[in-house]
Amino acid sequence: MSSWSIVHRVRYPPFDDKRLNANAAPIFEDEIASKLNDSDVLEVLPPYTIQSSEGWLIERCIVDENGESLISVTSYKPKEMAHNYETFCYICEIWRRSEGYDPRKECS
Repeated sequence: MSSWSIVHRVRYPPFDDKRLNANAAPIFEDEIASKLNDSDVLEVLPPYTIQSSEGWLIERCIVDENGESLISVTSYKPKEMAHNYETFCYICEIWRRSEGYDPRKECS
């Protein structure tokens, strides 16, 4: 039985600025979960990598204590993922409106 960890790696600016060189920016890494057993790790969101041609990066890795990556597919439920996405969109909309965004003005 392995002990698994979920690691997020991000190299992304807090704003969109074309003057920044992505390869010069550090990659922030955070272990968001650890000591997961084989059955636990199959119930979490699967690993993914989103990377731009400029070098910006958002990555989720599932690794064991030896640094080996998970190669099997997890059984994360898409319904749960859709609910989390809807919650995220709702929170973003509240924030946008608190910043003065009004979608009705966009359509005028």
